[in-house]
Amino acid sequence: MAGLVHLARMIDKAQAFKQNQIADYVYPCPLDKIILNFLRIDSDVFAIKTMECGDDEIRVWAEETLKDKKPEEFEFINDQILTGLILQEQISTPGSTFWTWKKAAYHQNNLFPHFSLVYFCLF
Repeated sequence: MAGLVHLARMIDKAQAFKQNQIADYVYPCPLDKIILNFLRIDSDVFAIKTMECGDDEIRVWAEETLKDKKPEEFEFINDQILTGLILQEQISTPGSTFWTWKKAAYHQNNLFPHFSLVYFCLF
């Protein structure tokens, strides 16, 4: 949605948060914060927006907000989200080791020089 891999899920979580039905999910989680920062919006303001607007309205708003962003910026943000999900999966998978986690983190830091700033925020 609007070129962001995590936006649709974040909308659902923000709505559940506002309705006090978030259960075991976390809003805003570290991955949400990456998108919120990219959109330059506070998590509470975004949650209110999800209650007042439909998905299509939020998509249009996000596209308008991000219209001056370069494709490389979208790629970088989406890579951070997808990499964060992969690293979370590796850490939470039974039998995974610190070595696997450390190796994945090292690999990602070499691919994304600025990733280390987000990486420490994710975990």
